Amino acid sequence: MLFVRKPVTLHSLSSGPVGEETSVTRFELELIFLSFGILMPIIWSCLLPGRLAFIILATKPEFWLQTVMFAMFSQLIRPEILLLCIALNVWGICVYIFHTRTKLFSPFTYATVRADCVDAEGEVLAQKFDKLAGYSANNEL
Repeated sequence: MLFVRKPVTLHSLSSGPVGEETSVTRFELELIFLSFGILMPIIWSCLLPGRLAFIILATKPEFWLQTVMFAMFSQLIRPEILLLCIALNVWGICVYIFHTRTKLFSPFTYATVRADCVDAEGEVLAQKFDKLAGYSANNEL
């Protein structure tokens, strides 16, 4: 059952005696997994082209926290929750591949994103993004 309180003790995280205050329930862990499962498809589907995609993933704490959660705590939660989180991540990647790359920017290159940035915010902000993306006017990404 979902709402049965089964404490999962994390002895390495507790400094005092093991009890109700120093334990994490399965429900709490599953809630964290589901929270990351809901947030990550948005991040996957909003990746920008080129090197900026790696910068976005490297700076998003949700990506790293979900990776740590899967590595350290996946054996403590139910398989249904794991499959749901994996399915949500795959859905976000599919949205990126089949919608973002084909419909959002046409063509899906940094030059197109840069042109939109210049129209919206001006050349000064676009030059800051150019440094992050490794873009110069001489070579197209």
